[in-house]
Amino acid sequence: MIDTTAIWTSVINNLPAILASLGTLLGIWATSRKLRLGQEKAEAIAANYKASSDSKLDVIHGLVNSTLGSSLRFAALLARRVADLTKDPKDLGVALAATKAADEHDQRQAQVDSQKV
Repeated sequence: MIDTTAIWTSVINNLPAILASLGTLLGIWATSRKLRLGQEKAEAIAANYKASSDSKLDVIHGLVNSTLGSSLRFAALLARRVADLTKDPKDLGVALAATKAADEHDQRQAQVDSQKV
């Protein structure tokens, strides 16, 4: 037969250390739970931010491309007007290059727009 008195005496004598160990384990568990919940919350926030920023970036990218296209088209128009006034072959070359740049931008933008659904 096992002497339970000795076991209980040992438990009672070591009760403060046992309780401290249990408290430490409980604290570690609670901290890990908070960290896990914090990580899950951080991941959710990051996912929401990414989704939000992706849609904003698409809008900003569209605005930038639109502005670039307008600027290229305006530069081509001005270059053409200067070439018409001066009749200088160099000015005509600049006008043709500016028109080509605007046309190429429009073609690239049309390709991008056709891929959007």
